[in-house]
Amino acid sequence: MKSSIFFVSLALAFGAHAASDPRFRIVEIPTLAAGSLSSFVTRVNDRQQSVGWSVLSDSGRVSGFIADGPQVQALGDLGGGWVERIALNGQGVVVGAARDRRNDLHAFMVQDGVLVDLNGNRRNEASGAEAVNHLGQVVGWATYAGVTGMRASVFTPAGPVSIGSLDNDPLSSAWSIANDINASGRIVGQSRLNSSNSESRAFLYQDGQMQNIGNWQGSLGSWATAINDNGWVTGTLDMGGLGLHAFVYDGTRLVNLGTLTGLQGTAEAMDINNRGQIVGLGYVDGRGTGFLYDNGAMLNLNDLVDPLDGFYIAGAQSINNNGDIAAQACRVGFGVCKPVLLVPIPAIPEPAPAVLLALGIGALTGWRRRQVKAA
Repeated sequence: MKSSIFFVSLALAFGAHAASDPRFRIVEIPTLAAGSLSSFVTRVNDRQQSVGWSVLSDSGRVSGFIADGPQVQALGDLGGGWVERIALNGQGVVVGAARDRRNDLHAFMVQDGVLVDLNGNRRNEASGAEAVNHLGQVVGWATYAGVTGMRASVFTPAGPVSIGSLDNDPLSSAWSIANDINASGRIVGQSRLNSSNSESRAFLYQDGQMQNIGNWQGSLGSWATAINDNGWVTGTLDMGGLGLHAFVYDGTRLVNLGTLTGLQGTAEAMDINNRGQIVGLGYVDGRGTGFLYDNGAMLNLNDLVDPLDGFYIAGAQSINNNGDIAAQACRVGFGVCKPVLLVPIPAIPEPAPAVLLALGIGALTGWRRRQVKAA
């Protein structure tokens, strides 16, 4: 009887330790040397390079940055002191949108440490880059003379080229925007259905055609934010009174992933990696919370980090193919938030039952020997 209790106690001790181990360690992303009022991270690549933007405390300007380990570098601007919507690819090529000296918003790419305007010879039109793939292809949005609203666009050396909208009418007010592009050149984003319908739908653009992939019974709208190299798309469904729900589209069907709080709540999907892991922003008890969708389950990121680190994960923006997550974290009790990387902690395999049995027998044998000697 005593030996049975010993084995059970040993097994429970190992099991409890494994279940309570955090899955991620928190690594703070450095802010710009000039100081900042607030900083936000937007993307992380497989080399753990991350990009984002900061509101500088010395001037109030909004500056983009790229961080690589403990090093951080300001990106500069196009003369207007404002940079936003920053992304990067696996090689560290950075794109985004910045204001020029006339305060117009233009897409840019960083080349040799300098921001290069991608707007072309379009003095009175605006644009913004949202993503760049491993081949250096850049997508985003642009406005065009004679066209109402913005259009999803691909950027060429001569400037942006529209890929249209879901109603296929180049002069309609059915705006569109491209949010991501994968290694094979497939593009995702959102578009209004037509000039008379204000609803937007997630789209997939491939082979010169824009396809509506955002249909879900009861949804009032949808948008796609990211696509992985396998062609899987993630984004968000507007479910009206049920809130916002994350979704995944695997090329054949769209699946409603729900929220952290069930059928009613908020879960906005921001990124997907080649493993099919999805991250984003949810709400629990009235405050923003980062989530990870993995192996069919939506997980609260605050349940996956060590509470002794003193951070609350308020939202997740990006996940790379190694499982590193770029997120916004706030110091518990202080309200100070900063960009962080959540880096996976290698799992320690649980001992097999045979190993536990051997450990138990060894311990029990030693105990009996000590009893004999004592006698």
